[in-house]
Amino acid sequence: MSKRDEAIALFERALALNPDFAQARALLSYMLTLPILGDTGNGPQPSGSVQLQSDLARAKKEARRSLEIDDRIPYAWVALARKYNFQGQPKDGLRAIQNALDLNPLQPVVLFVMADCLWSDGRPEEAIEACDRCIVLGPSSVFYSLVLSIKSCALIALKRYEDAVHCSQDAQARLKDSAYPFFGEICALGYLGRSEEAANAIQRAQRTIPGFNAALFEYLQPTADQRMKSCITDGFQRAGLA
Repeated sequence: MSKRDEAIALFERALALNPDFAQARALLSYMLTLPILGDTGNGPQPSGSVQLQSDLARAKKEARRSLEIDDRIPYAWVALARKYNFQGQPKDGLRAIQNALDLNPLQPVVLFVMADCLWSDGRPEEAIEACDRCIVLGPSSVFYSLVLSIKSCALIALKRYEDAVHCSQDAQARLKDSAYPFFGEICALGYLGRSEEAANAIQRAQRTIPGFNAALFEYLQPTADQRMKSCITDGFQRAGLA
């Protein structure tokens, strides 16, 4: 059983004892969104998979119930934001995450999800600002490396390719066994025309994540903005990542 599944089982037991335990319900809703980021060790799930859609639907239900009990819990809003963003509704995600930000502007997970929604909505400059705020607030946070990965994608959208390479490599040093940190490096190296380095990065990514390919990006880092999507996929093609 993955750590994610163990946590879900724990929160479910807590809710069986007290169905009005709002914090447990909020955290349960958040945990249900984790597979969409490939955090479970079981690999990513395609956006159309039955299990993923079921998890997202349940996450929304649990978050809404938590907010009915107590609307002051940031994690319920975070779960809703992730659900909306992953399903191609970043503006709805931003509205949800703003509620979490109003409740706790110093919580790294809130800024991490805000950065993700901003990037998905085609606002790379604002995404970078949110990433930088998250990094300052949580330099030792589990979200640090994920934020760096989002920042590298935003930097690519602004054609700051060298910065994107360094950002991605920093994320790789901090976040092991994850696909996220490799996307920005491979894409940026493709734009820079450094084919040998790009090939090496692809090999490292495939050793770390068997089956690593360009399609994996859409599973882990969906975006509703065609310009954001195109600038990444074009970089992958230049780098030779199929």
